[in-house]
Amino acid sequence: MYEKELEAALDAVAHAGKVVLEHYERFEVVPDAPASISTAADREAQETILNRLRRVFPDDAYCAEESTAGLTNIPRSGPRLWIIDPVDGTRGFARKNGEFSLMVGFVHEGRIAVGAVFEPVPDRLTYASLGRGCWCQVQSQAPVKCQVSNVSDLNMATLTRSRSKRSSATQLRMDAMQPARVIETYSAGIKLALVARGEADIYLNTYSGVS
Repeated sequence: MYEKELEAALDAVAHAGKVVLEHYERFEVVPDAPASISTAADREAQETILNRLRRVFPDDAYCAEESTAGLTNIPRSGPRLWIIDPVDGTRGFARKNGEFSLMVGFVHEGRIAVGAVFEPVPDRLTYASLGRGCWCQVQSQAPVKCQVSNVSDLNMATLTRSRSKRSSATQLRMDAMQPARVIETYSAGIKLALVARGEADIYLNTYSGVS
């Protein structure tokens, strides 16, 4: 089930990942990059993803972060909906610390069916499809099936949170949970993938503007 959609999602993030890496290699560091920063890499990656997906699924709906030409005159909602974040963690991209990812998801009749998170710098792909589980592939190695953690004691848990979206609400929850370890990163996609792979137990998000 959803083999064709998964294949298309993986193809799209692979091609867009190459585009993003080309931009990344020549990008000049922006040390104080704001959270709202958008780059040419975001827009070109989004166009690449849209073009690859629409070749296979021209009649589907598409919801994407950037305002690009590829979104013109196509439905933004429907029973078959693709959701695209071309560069999640743009501050990590702008600061050139590698903390960014490309995210593509497919929702069928309100149910999440396919998801892919690609981290170009370590060349790590975490993906899942309904009924087939979650997998991780690093570089050209064989994919390995993922399993969420079985840690049940908060004092032994690894928590991941945003490097930039810190707040008093986040700190209050941190103090209450008292996790054994904290991983910070700019990218929500990376944090979600950490949980999916069992490398983190909790993704703490108190950001009211999250989509």
